Amino acid sequence: MANPPVINQPIYGLPENSTEPSKVLRAKVIAGINLAKKDIFGASDPYVRVHLYHSNDPVEGEIVVVQTRTIKKTLNPKWNEDFYFRVDPRCRLLFEVFDENRVTRDDFLGLVDLPLNNNIPTEHPDRERPFSHKDYLLRQRSTKSRVSGHLRLKLAYVPQVGWADTQPQPNTEQQEDREEPGWEIVDMETEPRQPQVQATSPSQAPLPQGWEERQDANGRTYFVDHNTRETTWHRPSISGPSAGQTQQAAAAAASAAASTQASNRRQAAQMYRSRRQISEDMSTPGGAGAAAAAAALVELPAQIHRMTLRSESQPQPQQN
Repeated sequence: MANPPVINQPIYGLPENSTEPSKVLRAKVIAGINLAKKDIFGASDPYVRVHLYHSNDPVEGEIVVVQTRTIKKTLNPKWNEDFYFRVDPRCRLLFEVFDENRVTRDDFLGLVDLPLNNNIPTEHPDRERPFSHKDYLLRQRSTKSRVSGHLRLKLAYVPQVGWADTQPQPNTEQQEDREEPGWEIVDMETEPRQPQVQATSPSQAPLPQGWEERQDANGRTYFVDHNTRETTWHRPSISGPSAGQTQQAAAAAASAAASTQASNRRQAAQMYRSRRQISEDMSTPGGAGAAAAAAALVELPAQIHRMTLRSESQPQPQQN
């Protein structure tokens, strides 16, 4: 039989004698990725505040608040801090990222709000599975919030913690697979499994035009096509017909620009020739061209005046 894990850190949250069935959750705040710039010199001093609360009200139902250390002058901080919470099925975790300021109020950088259900694996702290973290998209607190980037977290229940010393300890592997009463079970047949590592690296291909990446309340990433107003769990790529249509549009735009440029050149050349002809006629002393040009210039104001009088004397059509 496997020995229960030894936790040398405080366990926050519910008391051990809680009437609800409880578990011990390990929440690891790993890193922030491409956070928003808040300081004058283009960086931030980020830290994470973790709220454990009941129901859907982080204020009235708040149980405990803990906080990471502050990482100075970076948009990609690495905390790697573990927190242990005793939770029940009604609990949620709210992660809020802030930029620390010495004089003014700390700036808000985004939040992640997660429910705690059986979709979270059970894992021994000494046998941590590699690449089992997730990158959660940071969300706004209000429409005025300016946020960006992701928060990298790892959540796992700790097996066997909370058993009394006089009670028999079940096998760790059996405990990891055992379903406990009172906890929400997610139907994995209708909901796709969240990948262990969300691809958020800069090397990933960008989304096609009109697509947007979002996350639901459970932290699962999905994609919205604003062109057809449809959603999908699979990340779209710029390939096939979409890429072809983009190339055709670019070729059409280039052709239109070239045609406009050629038309402008023709008009400029025609205007240049006309002005040059008038200049040559005016520069010929005593020539017929000079006399005609001078007469045209003298007669031009009179012609304009006669046209104005003629247009004013014409009767205007009556409107019904």
